[in-house]
Order: sequence, then structure tokens, then C-alpha cells
Amino acid sequence: MNYDVLREIDRAIEMVSELQSHLEAARAEISATPEPADRPTPPQRPNNRQPSQTVENWRAQPPLPHHGVITVNPPHGVTNPKRGKARERFALYEDGMRVGEYIEASKRAGNSAALAAADVRWDFVKGFISVQQ
Repeated sequence: MNYDVLREIDRAIEMVSELQSHLEAARAEISATPEPADRPTPPQRPNNRQPSQTVENWRAQPPLPHHGVITVNPPHGVTNPKRGKARERFALYEDGMRVGEYIEASKRAGNSAALAAADVRWDFVKGFISVQQ
């Protein structure tokens, strides 16, 4: 066997044992470090916020029937009262569209059926749409 290869193997073994001793020393140093004193958790602020009346109405509003016919009623002088992604979803409404059709259109646009149903309830409670059953 080649003596150069054996010397390289011996050096590698020495390096590994040296690294192991450094690792053991670091572990001993870490275990000797005292644990930080237990700090009391800061007091939690109480949640005194009450939901708005609109949120309460939305929570109380049962799901609207899928066969209900939508009429879009945006505020005076505004074609779309929403911002951001909600604006894109509101733009899917059409007069005469059924609730189920809106949910399907919203799903085709990449939204979940649950989000679409929540949008319909919210917009109904806010008066942005009306639904005739």
C-alpha cells in the first residue's frame, strides 16, 4: 500500500480526534453555563375591544340561499366600495346573478367557497348588495 495514503489517513484521524476534543470542550462549557433566571411573563393586556355592530350582525346573519338573486347597491356615486383583493371579488357581482353563481365565479377567480360565502354575507349586512329569495 502507498505510504503517502497512509500518512494522509493518519492526519485525517488526528484532525477528527482534535475536532472531537474541541466539541467535547464546547459542550462542557455550555453545560457549565448557568441557566437564566426564570423571568415572569409580562402581564397580558385584556382584550377590551368589543366587535362593532356590523361584525355582530355579520356573525348573526345565516348563510344566504344559493338560489337568492343579487342586486348590487353600492353607495351613492361609487361603483365599487372595496379596496385591494376585496375590490376584485366585489367586481364579480352582477345584477340578477344568483348567490351560488357568485360563489362559483369567485371560485373560478381562485378564491375559496367559504370566502365567497362570507363576502356575500358581509356585503349583504353592509347594504352593498341585496338578495331576494
